[in-house]
Amino acid sequence: MEDDQTIDGDNLECNDNKRKRKAPSKPRKTTSECWKYFDPKMEADEDGKIIKFAYCKWCDKSFKADSRIHGTRHLNTHYMNCDKNPDYEKLKKQKILAFKKKIGVENDEGGSSMGTLETWKYDDKEIKKALIELVVLAELPFKFVEHPAFIKFGKKMQPRFNMPSRFTIARDIAKFYLEERKSLLSYLSNKATTVHLTTDTWTSSCKRMNFMVLTAHFIDDDWVMHKRIINFRPIHSHRGVDIGRAILECINGWGIKNVMTITVDNIASNDKALEYLVENLPTKYTGLVGSCTNSKFNVTGLVTWWAQV
Repeated sequence: MEDDQTIDGDNLECNDNKRKRKAPSKPRKTTSECWKYFDPKMEADEDGKIIKFAYCKWCDKSFKADSRIHGTRHLNTHYMNCDKNPDYEKLKKQKILAFKKKIGVENDEGGSSMGTLETWKYDDKEIKKALIELVVLAELPFKFVEHPAFIKFGKKMQPRFNMPSRFTIARDIAKFYLEERKSLLSYLSNKATTVHLTTDTWTSSCKRMNFMVLTAHFIDDDWVMHKRIINFRPIHSHRGVDIGRAILECINGWGIKNVMTITVDNIASNDKALEYLVENLPTKYTGLVGSCTNSKFNVTGLVTWWAQV
């Protein structure tokens, strides 16, 4: 019996040893996209428990990564913000969802609750373009972008964006003007574009200089009406010939081929200005007949009067 008990004891001891000789744990197969940026390793944590860790391939950071306990959200956050990641620049442009409110729609409390869920991505060029439009449309001084309160506001809104200096914004606005002018020139010079012109002249009270403004009105392909100042210049005098010559130079400069109406105020010099246009347009555009209508240039309903109060 003793021998049997001894043998049984030896067997039990061997069985215990077999239990203790378990193979070390292996990392489970990873399926999440974030694991392209991490190396999984099975290591002991601070309590001595063997768990899976994730080591970043590009920096020295490591994270607990048991999918059942820790999940992968912290891994996704790290690899998208790790500046040593070679895909960092591409990931910065990745789109995210944003709620876009509808302008002009208000609820009972005065705020807007109507809108759509759209994709959004950080775009440095679009932010700079919006800043240019703010300065131009609000008629702000260039040094506004260097005001400490505005710089603080910009950092709170989007920390990635570096606020330009007043010299940079001035250069950007000049470049923006040239691009917009080129686009408008292409549109107005199209034969299919119908343009309505309005003009006015006045004398500066401080320097006694004469100025003329010419504004183009047109409707685009989406049936939206637009108004653009296409000329603002000094003129020699308020004589009709000088006004007519300035209008004609502007029409030629923009390559406008289809003017529907020209609206002027009721001063006597505008009669002479319109007479000058009727007399000189045929010499400027081959084939133009007395009715001011041809394939190259068209003026119908040449004059529209409006009273100056």
